[in-house]
Amino acid sequence: MILNVRINNFMVFSNDVEMSFEADMHTKKFMENVYSQNNFNVVKSAVIYGANNVGKTCVLEAIRFIKGIMRGEAFIPPSGDLFNIYTESNELALGITFMLDNDVYSFDFKYLVDRTSKEGIVTYESLKEVSIDKTKKQKEKLIYTRDINSDSKFINSTYLTKLMKEVPHESIFLYQVEPQNKDAKEIIDKYRDIFSRFTDSVETVRLTTLQLSKTIDYLKKDGVEAKLIKELVCSIDTDISDISYKEDDINLPVLEDIEDASIREKRSKELLSLVSVHNGKEVRSMLYDSRGTKEIIALAGYI
Repeated sequence: MILNVRINNFMVFSNDVEMSFEADMHTKKFMENVYSQNNFNVVKSAVIYGANNVGKTCVLEAIRFIKGIMRGEAFIPPSGDLFNIYTESNELALGITFMLDNDVYSFDFKYLVDRTSKEGIVTYESLKEVSIDKTKKQKEKLIYTRDINSDSKFINSTYLTKLMKEVPHESIFLYQVEPQNKDAKEIIDKYRDIFSRFTDSVETVRLTTLQLSKTIDYLKKDGVEAKLIKELVCSIDTDISDISYKEDDINLPVLEDIEDASIREKRSKELLSLVSVHNGKEVRSMLYDSRGTKEIIALAGYI
């Protein structure tokens, strides 16, 4: 669960921008939208709104980039530009505070980007454990900090502190080392697991590129997820009374807009086996439903 996202010199943002998901407990009207744990109060859902070109999409791109860094992977936004084009600095500063297994962590990093190649290195990174006491005072406990221009330290591990000075900065420290020391390996594995499980829980989607595959997979299994998908789709598009996956032996047309010929026939049958019910009549969703309805059906699988 994301509690806070911090952005600086990333895409449209030239100065510090912070998006907090922590709930304002003075507002009692929407308390059903608040999740509370260990003195943290977090909104379950939030909406980013505003005029065109103010950075709404860039917030999501920042989350995608943070996710990639936390997985030791490279990620370049569709525009190819990471840094704000109106600043002279090539160094991005991003951070995220998140809750996992009722523990809260704060991870910040700086990423220096070559403006030509778009390649970069992690110049700074810091991981902390965060808590809030009953007086609402926030406390941070440092786990490690690594700075290319200053001292680096992994708390409670002189072995890992020494390694920090020896390994490159192409990605964050957790993915640059394979410790031979047993205790150090357990520490690295622990925080890799935390990062992996958290980032696995973060899904960002673009409506223009949504795939129906998630929805189809859930409808095939016909479990709890399928029931939730049906309820969501029918509540948004009231013209639909049911959505399901039904395979049969009839000859179905092949959808030519599927580029990969090797999977075209299989994917065509899967897509055409998606059936929606309008006014009591079953129809092939791919051939009958509007683009907006198909986007709703696809999004339901992600939700």
